Amino acid sequence: MSVINNEVQFVTLDFVKAHFIITDDQDDDILFGIVQAANMEMKKRLTGFADDIGNLAASQFWPSIQSAGLVFVEAEIRRQINQLYTEAETIMSRFENMMVSLIGELKSVAPTRTERIIAKRDEDFEDDFFAERRFV
Repeated sequence: MSVINNEVQFVTLDFVKAHFIITDDQDDDILFGIVQAANMEMKKRLTGFADDIGNLAASQFWPSIQSAGLVFVEAEIRRQINQLYTEAETIMSRFENMMVSLIGELKSVAPTRTERIIAKRDEDFEDDFFAERRFV
């Protein structure tokens, strides 16, 4: 159940079927397309704000990310399978609000550095010489 060009699966077909209590297999093709679209949409939106998409599964934001993915899937199920377009728009606006909140949380986290950055003094002593006050 791999998604093309996506190393992390935010939602999977089995996860969606278990969450929405779908026991039959008749809509699996449509559901698989919806799951792929959800994974690509989540990756597209989170790529610019997360240091490494692969590490999101181990982060504190993973439950929120999966919840947003499930809301996207729910909106697409309403639109594609149930053909309830106004409900789908309402749910998709909820997804948009969740993504704005999630991206705000990701922006507020300080980046982790792998090496120390030491502030270095400028080696141009001429500036220091002219910056000092000299009274004659």
